[in-house]
Amino acid sequence: MNLFSIPNLLIICCLATIGCKTGANSATTKIEPKTPVPTASQYSVVDILKKVEKNNLSFGRLSADADMDYEGKPMNVSASSLVRFRKDSLIWMNVKKMGFNVVRAQITRDSIFVINYIQSNFMRRSFKYLEEKLQVPANFDMVQKMLLGQPIFLTPKDQLKVSFDKTVAGGQWILTGDDARWHTEYRFSAIDFTLQNMILEQPARKSVFKMACNNYDGLKGDQKFAYTRTLNMESPQTGAVKVVIETGKPVEVDVVKPFRFEIPANYPEL
Repeated sequence: MNLFSIPNLLIICCLATIGCKTGANSATTKIEPKTPVPTASQYSVVDILKKVEKNNLSFGRLSADADMDYEGKPMNVSASSLVRFRKDSLIWMNVKKMGFNVVRAQITRDSIFVINYIQSNFMRRSFKYLEEKLQVPANFDMVQKMLLGQPIFLTPKDQLKVSFDKTVAGGQWILTGDDARWHTEYRFSAIDFTLQNMILEQPARKSVFKMACNNYDGLKGDQKFAYTRTLNMESPQTGAVKVVIETGKPVEVDVVKPFRFEIPANYPEL
């Protein structure tokens, strides 16, 4: 399978761009005794979710460059990308290798469009297609949250359980949830309630998606933005896939940028 075919193309274009780093947790250093350590009884799930919600990014448009490393079948590859958002309506991406356009993608509320400059063709797919390939629920809002490093809740929020992990520096709030299909886990900083790690697992399908965010820095006002992300995905359909993204600075907020997406007339549709 060519690297830029499905499903690897969709994984790269739809799941990789702005934000965080997965794999190991932040650290394993014990909190100093002088640091106040919260207990699970001090915060309810509702309290934590309210604080997490305050970290949602506020913008109309957003644009950023990112370096991306992909590890998976059939090969490992590095590339640079440009991503632009018009919040809640459009996501646009352009992937380059050695200065040449490789892939351009446009995600709307209901569809995904991809131009493949290497194979001189294009495709359009619905989110239903993405769900089938990646074996996870998918819609525009979920993809937008994932790209922005925000948690995606697949199990009922009122059934989440809260605990506190004080073995990592600064401590982490842990929310876990299970239903007939999903096991989910979310780790948030006890200091500022930014997302540190997220696990979405379907045990019956042997499918798991992991995302961990760090290297947070400021973004327009008091907003916090994760500039490094690593995504780990594994399923019988995709095999093991790892994508590491380093986002460059500055990230431009509410600056009008073009969303050029012209399909060459001689490119056939797949």
